[in-house]
Amino acid sequence: MADYSGVLLNVSYKQLHERFVSGLNGTSVFEIGMVASAAPSGIFLRSILFNILFAKQQNFSSSLFCCLVFLLEYCTLVVPSFLALTALADHTDMLITTCLCLSIGMLFLQALDASKLQKQKVQAILSADMCGKLPFVGSFRAYVVIATAICILAVDFVIFPRRFAKAETYGSGLMDMGVGAFIFSNAIVSQEARSVRSTETAHSFFAVVFRSLRSSLPLLVLGFMRLVSVKGTDYQEHASEYGAHWNFFFTLFVVRVMSTVLIRFTRGHSWYGVTGIILALLYQYLLSPCGLREFVLYGTQGDGSRLGLLDANREGLCSCVGYLALYLIAVQFGKFLFFKRNTLGQWIKALLILVAIDATFYTLVHVSQQFVSPISRRMANLSFVLWQVGRILSDHGLETGFDGIRIQATDTGGPYFQLNLKAMATCWQREIFQKGLLFRSGIEAHLRE
Repeated sequence: MADYSGVLLNVSYKQLHERFVSGLNGTSVFEIGMVASAAPSGIFLRSILFNILFAKQQNFSSSLFCCLVFLLEYCTLVVPSFLALTALADHTDMLITTCLCLSIGMLFLQALDASKLQKQKVQAILSADMCGKLPFVGSFRAYVVIATAICILAVDFVIFPRRFAKAETYGSGLMDMGVGAFIFSNAIVSQEARSVRSTETAHSFFAVVFRSLRSSLPLLVLGFMRLVSVKGTDYQEHASEYGAHWNFFFTLFVVRVMSTVLIRFTRGHSWYGVTGIILALLYQYLLSPCGLREFVLYGTQGDGSRLGLLDANREGLCSCVGYLALYLIAVQFGKFLFFKRNTLGQWIKALLILVAIDATFYTLVHVSQQFVSPISRRMANLSFVLWQVGRILSDHGLETGFDGIRIQATDTGGPYFQLNLKAMATCWQREIFQKGLLFRSGIEAHLRE
């Protein structure tokens, strides 16, 4: 014990902190999928409970209603994710099963009661109006911020499993999904994904780029604020994550601006995803046969030194290419989501297509890891991009299926389910994804106090 204490005396708290989050190899892709599935399960449970408890909002005063909704949303949206990431990390299957059993059980009982008043044919159900209902998009974007906040706060404590923290070079940790999930959630609601026509003409390329730069300036400001605060407070930093000066906000800024340039040169709205895949393949070619991998891992001198601005931030600069490819693929997926579908039957077809695409990407992840390179968030390589797409498509598939069940029950299940969908939009989700970046910035600032 005396020897151990002596070692600790010679090591600063900053160094101990850096060691605690360094040298990790992550966990299996399957376990990450299980943990991530806790969020859609909690969202589904929240929707069913909301329908049952607040079918008649007029029975509650406005203040009581807000308090009850806040409590319900906290218990169903935050608590399951928190438990899956900490205390119940080894029993995630039991947590998900409990949420689903409660949801399906209550839904089944309500459906039985409603069927006494209203019987529907399968054709009537499949043709039910689903126009303009995409609540799962907001659910995913809100969950990204909630999970990020939990991970950032919990990673410094032993209750957070080390296998969920970011992998050092190769491997898949739960926190490795953070930046990719933020980029994906922004891309699926971008103007290009929603087919919102720009007012600029075809000849105003510089005007479009300037507008993108101007709208992305807050990201650049947040990046410099984080850089100054980290260096000024001597806060611990993991250099192999982004580099000595680079950070999350700089990556978002570069990806947003460069995506505007690439999309401007992409002919045809159906080619965004193809362009992203081609970019990921070209980047992987540069990493493996062309030697860029050695530069990212060891620098220009080959000894891991960080002399000069380029060497100091090589991980952050190079990984932007992989994240840019991910953004373009996500834009294409957003166009798929926002394609007009009016009936439940059309959404079931979309869900089946989504499952097939997801299975394809997971197959490609396996092939890429076996024959190309293991998953590496540090380089944002091809395997990483494919894994990010597959994992996020799985979340959207689950949430799409759950929302289809819930919305169908809401619209056609009788008086127990007659509830305005606007009233069901969770205040947690609405506030969090509207102020997501500020929320994350506040969490990081709190950690440095």
